[in-house]
Amino acid sequence: MNNLRDAFDVFDSLSIGFEDIFDNLSKGNRVSKYPPYNLIKEGNNYKIEVAIAGFDKDNISVLLEDGNLIIEGNNTNDKDSENIEYIHKGISSRKFKTSFAVSENVEVKDVSMGGGILLIDLEHHTPKEKDMKSYKIRDLGT
Repeated sequence: MNNLRDAFDVFDSLSIGFEDIFDNLSKGNRVSKYPPYNLIKEGNNYKIEVAIAGFDKDNISVLLEDGNLIIEGNNTNDKDSENIEYIHKGISSRKFKTSFAVSENVEVKDVSMGGGILLIDLEHHTPKEKDMKSYKIRDLGT
């Protein structure tokens, strides 16, 4: 398997119009484990908790684009500490960009930050039931 998208190839022959979903799932693949995060399900809703100690809200962006929730951090505070000599530096402040594939039925409801944790509340909307359609078969004539 060359990439994650190849894993979905088996479904391509069994489905119509789902290519975007499979592409989004493969794009949302997290390779980096930084920053650490929790995914929480509460009923039909979700929360993402991202540990971003050392960042302030002005250095974080959260964007929903093309079915991907993109979280990016660019900590400029590190420049202020150039004259500090660390004996141990366990709180990372490096740049990061991470993304999560998000269903079209999921909406970002709130983004907040406190205590070094970025909290993203997501709400899942159940789509309205589609009306069943029956199709009349017409005779092509022989």
